[in-house]
Amino acid sequence: MSFLHLRPEDYFAMPWKDGGGVTEQIAIEPPDATLAGGFLWRLSMARVERSGPFSRFEGYDRTLLLLEGSGLDLDFGGHGRVRLDEPLQPVAFSGDWEARATLTRGPVRDLGVISDRARVRQEVSVLTLGTGAVAIPPASTAWIIALSGRCLLRGLELAPFEAVRLEDEPAEAKGLSSDTRCLLVRFEPR
Repeated sequence: MSFLHLRPEDYFAMPWKDGGGVTEQIAIEPPDATLAGGFLWRLSMARVERSGPFSRFEGYDRTLLLLEGSGLDLDFGGHGRVRLDEPLQPVAFSGDWEARATLTRGPVRDLGVISDRARVRQEVSVLTLGTGAVAIPPASTAWIIALSGRCLLRGLELAPFEAVRLEDEPAEAKGLSSDTRCLLVRFEPR
């Protein structure tokens, strides 16, 4: 069993793969991996200041959701388009696809999940807790990231954008305010 608590000051700032901006890397597996290849999965947040192409990640699955801001159009060419008008609506897509992001109403901040589709399956969901509680079933690796309000997990109070990693163990997330929402990311080997 493993439990790891990270705060935003623990995250690693690094340039985007295409050099167009900066990402706050929450975690990557293995911990010493790089974007040049070979990583199993990655969690990160980025501020998008201008429209432009997304980096491609051949062989990887991606999920993206807005954290802040109000408008991002994702154009996947022959695979369609998606408009993110509101925060916390996950959109899944293939890292193989060409993708172009267009800001619709100013800069946004997003959170991205990327995983190697040949080796791992990812599941991403937003938990709207309010002042209730939700059971977190065990997963090979699970991450809980506080998004708004305050969340209690294993006696630890999480502020927005703090993250906890759990491995092979159940847990319970409890909301401490009416606006408590958390992101649950689960990774299972294929």
